[in-house]
Amino acid sequence: MRGTWWAAKPIHAEMRAMGLKPLLPPSFGASRMEALRDLWTATGLDAIETREITVLRTFADFDDFWATSLMSGNIGPIVAAISAGDAERLKTRVHARLPADEAGHITYAGRANAVKGCVPK
Repeated sequence: MRGTWWAAKPIHAEMRAMGLKPLLPPSFGASRMEALRDLWTATGLDAIETREITVLRTFADFDDFWATSLMSGNIGPIVAAISAGDAERLKTRVHARLPADEAGHITYAGRANAVKGCVPK
């Protein structure tokens, strides 16, 4: 998994708590399960099915998680634009949300919604 969509939730929550505005995809609301079903139904598709896909990703430690998260186009630019002090405060707050296991690994769950349908005959 190359993307960093899994990291956005805890980081965006802490950004909002600090008064920062996270960057969201232009059609963020359309990714909700109900919205996906409604969009596909509105196009006239039949046999519409939806499901949630959940994955776990484990990082060597919090620094691995943080460095990988900064590569995201919706996290990295915001962190780069704030002061070093605010960036460190954000990092500390996110770290508190993601406890490590006994070996220091951070495991985080991410999910995506999927939808499929058939063109009527």
